[in-house]
Amino acid sequence: MEDGSVSPASTLLAPVSLQSSITAQDRGAVNAPQVVGCHISGPVSITTETHIHTTAEPRQPTLCEASDTAPNIILSVSKKLKSNLRQKHETIFEGIAKRGNPTVFREIYTELYVTLGETEGVNSEHEVWQIDPAFKTPPEQDMPINCNDIFKPFKQQRLVENNKEKKTKDNERECKIRTVLTKGIAGIGKTVSLQKFILDWAEEKANQDIDLLFVLPFRELNSIIGEKFSLHELLLDFHPELKEFKDVKFYENCKTIFIFDGLDESKLKFDFENKRVSSISKSASLNELMTNIIKGNLLPSALVWITSRPAAIDIIPPNLIHRVTEVRGFTDLQKEEYFKKRISDQTLANRIISHVRDVRSLEIMCHIPVFCWIIATVLEEMLIGGRERIPSSLTEMYTRFLLIQTNEKKKKYSGRTETDLLRLSSADVEIILKLGELAFHKLQESNIVFSEDDLKDYGIDITEASVRSGVFTEIIREEDPMFSVKKYSFVHLSFQEYLAAFFVFYKFTVEGIDAMQSNQKKHAEDYIFRFSGSDYDDGSNNYDFPPRNLTLHYFQKNAIHNTMKSRSGHLDLFLRFLLGLSMESNLRLLKSIPLKVKNPQENIHQTMQYIKYMLRENDDRKTPSSERCINLFHCLLELDDHSMVEEIRRFLTIEKQTEDRLTAAQCSTLAYIILMSKEVLEELDLNKYNTSEEGRRRLLTAVRKCRRALMADCGLTTQCCKTVASALQDPDASLRELDLSRNLLTMDQESLLPGLNSPYCRLENLNISYINLEKSGASILRAVLMGPHPQPHKLKLYACHIKDDCAEILLSAFQSSECQLKELDISYNCLTKKGMALVLQGLQSPSCFLEILRMSSSEISVESCTYLASALKHSFLRELILNSCSIGDVGVKRLCPGLISPHCQLQTLELRQCNLSCKACVYLSVILDTYSVVKTLNLRDNDLQDSGVQLLATGLKNPNCVLQKLGLSGCFISEKGCCSLASALSSNPSSCLRDLDLSYNHPGVVGRKLLSDLLDDPCYKLKTLRLDHDGKSRLTTGLWKYYQELSISGMASSNNIILSEDRKGLLRCPEPEYMYNQPYKTSERVRWQVTYCLEKLTDGRFYWEVQWSGFVSIGLKEDFSGKTLKFVCHSLQYAAIHEENMRIKTLYTVVDPDSSPGPKRFGVYLDYPEGTLSFYSISSHDMKHLYTFHTTFNKPVNPMIHLPNPHVVDGLSSIIIVTQSPDSVQHTEAQLFQQLELERYDNELSLYSTVWDDSS
Repeated sequence: MEDGSVSPASTLLAPVSLQSSITAQDRGAVNAPQVVGCHISGPVSITTETHIHTTAEPRQPTLCEASDTAPNIILSVSKKLKSNLRQKHETIFEGIAKRGNPTVFREIYTELYVTLGETEGVNSEHEVWQIDPAFKTPPEQDMPINCNDIFKPFKQQRLVENNKEKKTKDNERECKIRTVLTKGIAGIGKTVSLQKFILDWAEEKANQDIDLLFVLPFRELNSIIGEKFSLHELLLDFHPELKEFKDVKFYENCKTIFIFDGLDESKLKFDFENKRVSSISKSASLNELMTNIIKGNLLPSALVWITSRPAAIDIIPPNLIHRVTEVRGFTDLQKEEYFKKRISDQTLANRIISHVRDVRSLEIMCHIPVFCWIIATVLEEMLIGGRERIPSSLTEMYTRFLLIQTNEKKKKYSGRTETDLLRLSSADVEIILKLGELAFHKLQESNIVFSEDDLKDYGIDITEASVRSGVFTEIIREEDPMFSVKKYSFVHLSFQEYLAAFFVFYKFTVEGIDAMQSNQKKHAEDYIFRFSGSDYDDGSNNYDFPPRNLTLHYFQKNAIHNTMKSRSGHLDLFLRFLLGLSMESNLRLLKSIPLKVKNPQENIHQTMQYIKYMLRENDDRKTPSSERCINLFHCLLELDDHSMVEEIRRFLTIEKQTEDRLTAAQCSTLAYIILMSKEVLEELDLNKYNTSEEGRRRLLTAVRKCRRALMADCGLTTQCCKTVASALQDPDASLRELDLSRNLLTMDQESLLPGLNSPYCRLENLNISYINLEKSGASILRAVLMGPHPQPHKLKLYACHIKDDCAEILLSAFQSSECQLKELDISYNCLTKKGMALVLQGLQSPSCFLEILRMSSSEISVESCTYLASALKHSFLRELILNSCSIGDVGVKRLCPGLISPHCQLQTLELRQCNLSCKACVYLSVILDTYSVVKTLNLRDNDLQDSGVQLLATGLKNPNCVLQKLGLSGCFISEKGCCSLASALSSNPSSCLRDLDLSYNHPGVVGRKLLSDLLDDPCYKLKTLRLDHDGKSRLTTGLWKYYQELSISGMASSNNIILSEDRKGLLRCPEPEYMYNQPYKTSERVRWQVTYCLEKLTDGRFYWEVQWSGFVSIGLKEDFSGKTLKFVCHSLQYAAIHEENMRIKTLYTVVDPDSSPGPKRFGVYLDYPEGTLSFYSISSHDMKHLYTFHTTFNKPVNPMIHLPNPHVVDGLSSIIIVTQSPDSVQHTEAQLFQQLELERYDNELSLYSTVWDDSS
């Protein structure tokens, strides 16, 4: 007796010690401490003796003690189960039923692509769309998994902020997998994957820790729904091998797996709230048994594997599923492997592979294994026969397959070889039509599985049909031949659709019946129905009703309309087959059937024109969904019409928007063409196409097949963001540059995170400017800069309202050893001085290689200027933009050491509107006078005055000065300052200055002449000189140099609106008391009264101030464009609203307004050429920036004012335009209140008159 290897069954019993090693010869005797797990040969007598202490309580015998043969019973059952399963699964019926020629499974089996997780998308769509890469959303991360590893645990790791940080054990937890749900479309290979798993177990090649494997297809369970049994009885019915289990406790000591195939075919109600069943021997309904197995109440240690088509996966609550996998069918390499295994002639196999690659529609369908079988069957027959023209349409492919299989069966069952391969006997046609009728009616019911009774209802005799025609065994398969209860389905859903289309086309051409009508017995000349597309001119009479003799065109038109009604697209392939059957090439193939069509070419042409008419529909509300549009596009291809392809391809070559308009349907088609192309599109600019917002959203799906995607200001939605995120998660995507700026994505930003966090994200340039990231900025920035992927090179966050939490992330990114950022724009954000200090500290990191930094309108402290100066000494910065940062003279002083450093590489410095004076020019002159490499210096809108310019002139005289462009626009410069500049430049003929901007100053006659002479003199390099918008008014401090006189239009006056005599003030007074009871006035109480100013503003800079109280709105309206910029003012809140074409493009709330009592004063600054409108809060000692709109102006703009109904807020609402006169506001106020008193007097008099008239 020797200790042997322990069987899987024994490992599940109570643990025993296997430390002894005892042997005995013949006729010998030994004292063995155990017998479990021992190897015994020959007859042996075993005597057991148990010693129990007299004081101990008697214990119950264990299972082993009760029956020392328990492990052997489990082992015996397991072996029998494996033997039976091996016999049933070692062959595969490739698309055919039992009577066909089976193939050895391992000879033909090709590994399928199975992944962890699932793709996103609508499960209700036709399954053809779910394999089409143009419509399939890739998962967050493809993780292939071998079917034999389906229950192996994996480590679920939590992502940490720094993806380089090592994960600790606390961040890992091992997930035990009990229930697995595998989804996949029909024919994709779910059952084949199960068969591989079962066969590997039965042949003892994998998963040998499993003792018992039970296969329970849902279609088999459907036949016993009304019965009650215990779980043991149910399993015994399916697996008679279990009759050796005399005690149900055996189950508890076995490792068991249940396989439930075809959840989508189950007729169970699956009530997961029903009563609990935990006993294996207790009788219960099938629904109760199934739900308790899945919930883990019955045999909680058992594993459960469920397969389903996508439409049914929601039947089981997600919390009961521990792992979801998806069978994706064949990858491109697996397709090729299948063809090479299936076809012995490798030259022939390679030709078929090449053809499939060339025809995109066939390549997509070949993800489905059963379609590869069809392709191999058809093309092998054609190429062996010497036919060079290979079919490219689905209809011809299926028609040829039908003919090939029919002739093959004739050879097999009748021994007759048909000389004419296109000849079908009357019996062949009869069975095809019966199958077609079955297919059509079941398709209308969305039914793909049917019983033997269903076949009999359509006059189909299974045996006779199989032997006589052969079509039956090839096209229809007996579901799961392992069991006696027979259910049938077509080998694939597409075959059901083809035969259904064949039947409907036959009924029309031969019998004159449109089977798609509800009354199928009604002849075509006897019924009349209305077409919704009666406005279509197809070249014939414009009938609201079709002619009494129905033509092919009207028959096809009716089929198109019926198909378009389906939201799921379950008739899409049916329609393609139905239209394709009318083609002459297919009619020739079916010459044995009298399919007669009058004027086929004329009717087909009308149908093609009608489909094009639908694709050119301009009304988005009438446009079908993208999937339906693409199906219409495929219908044209089935009709051999490629003109629409060429028409739409033309739009790919345009460089700018044209008058030719793309409809939403055409956009769907264009996106599909891009996605199906083998070449990657260099640039996808949605604004280049003249189309609607819906059209742009449909074009956006092509983002996965382009390198640069420009989607600024396209009205993107949540679904659009998910599409973009999907592209970023695609391992094969080429997207490197993405512009999402100017989209109102307040609630949709989180949808981008899966893509930005994906390890497959390879963005180099990202622009998300003008998007409010106030709430989600940190999470988005962390994903972009700290995600598990390379950092981008360019990042634009202009006007995103990010806060200090984003500054911390920027600091970490700069300090990261993998920092790749070269360009950063964080202008017009909400970073405090502390936050900006963090960003500028990051510039000093040796890992930071930033070259361009834009920080306009940022709060930069003097200390931060020191950090920046230190960074300039060692950094790679070439461009630094600090416009509107108010760093002042002291800030420039702190920057100076860095700028004059010999290691400083800065070439562009912009300090526009930074509160600089002539003192700052002392340091700027030093910079110009040294070996600085600064070539562009912009000092616009700083009151440098003549003294400051004279200091700059000294720097320009230095021969070492390399400055090429100098901006001094609006710098309070008079004739004297301009003469200084002219003198400096004339004294230095080697000066590099090429561009000088002195607009919005007062150069005077002499200054203008001296500078103009330099421009005209070829001895100097000056090429551009701007002296426009000059005059004495420009010699004013601050923005008042741009002062614009405004007057309110007289048309603004209306009921309850008072306009001052000087047209500078508006006041909305209360309505008379008696009007409150008038019901027709209630709707007007919340309306705004809009008033405009007389002036039209264009091509310049304009500034004005207003004093307001109550509730008002100040803004601009562009002529003829519908563009309005409004800044809504209330004592509790300010709001900025940008509207264009009835759509809000920007909405931002300033949550910290001035809460002090009394009227407020605002400054409004319009820079028309730059497209900015800025608002400032004015106090006696300060000017605080509130908000800046950024847009593009193309037409003159009108300043406008909104005053609300006075009952919206307490008190009056008023607004006064401030002039340069010191007492202008008081003067206008006096006029308004004087008129207000007169208005009240008139109202009281009117009310008195009304009361007097009533009393009379």
